[in-house]
Amino acid sequence: IPMLNVDGVINGNYRCSLAACDLNRKWLKPSKALHPPVYYTKKLCQTLMETENKQFFLYLDFHGHSVKKNIFQYGNKIENLAPSKQKCHMNLQPSIFPMVLSKQFDYYNFPDCTFSMPKI
Repeated sequence: IPMLNVDGVINGNYRCSLAACDLNRKWLKPSKALHPPVYYTKKLCQTLMETENKQFFLYLDFHGHSVKKNIFQYGNKIENLAPSKQKCHMNLQPSIFPMVLSKQFDYYNFPDCTFSMPKI
């Protein structure tokens, strides 16, 4: 999916949708009426998991930062996942993918990555 916030970006608002919602904060309970890009992206992911019988290993949300430069990643701690999902993700370290990228690309700044974000 190339861009979720098309209506906001077209109107010069890169953080919020036309409904004045920060779509990054609506992932858990998106409204079909107020947050359709998130609602339908989540529905697509669920449908793919059901029809293909596979789990997503990684979901990336690319966007700019108001102050930081280069490329970096924010992520949740494993313990912030629901208890039922902790077991299947217990051996996954959120920092592996960004560490590999930082070794391959000079502009990927691993020290700017944070893996302690609260579940939003």
